[in-house]
Amino acid sequence: SEMLESIERKLDALERQDPAAVRMKVLSGDGRLESARRVAAVLRERGYDVDAVGMAPSKGFEADTVFYTDGFEAAAARVAESLGRHARTRPLTWSSVYEIIVVTGGK
Repeated sequence: SEMLESIERKLDALERQDPAAVRMKVLSGDGRLESARRVAAVLRERGYDVDAVGMAPSKGFEADTVFYTDGFEAAAARVAESLGRHARTRPLTWSSVYEIIVVTGGK
């Protein structure tokens, strides 16, 4: 179908997308700002442009969680991969200026 082709084209474009083109912030979900700073540093080393680092509104995240907006699932999967085997991805359920929000969690 035409819609499917459109989605596939969008996914192809995302696959080729420069990591620095993704708007991203990193929040601490474990109560320690240092964990968010550390994850932000790792992502910056891999070419991501982390716009902001801060504290999540709630703590108690059990694992690093990569939230993504529509169309950024593949990009989120790559971010999660670079964070290690405990990281997981979840769709963003609130509106944000960021395409990806990483929330750190205790392992």
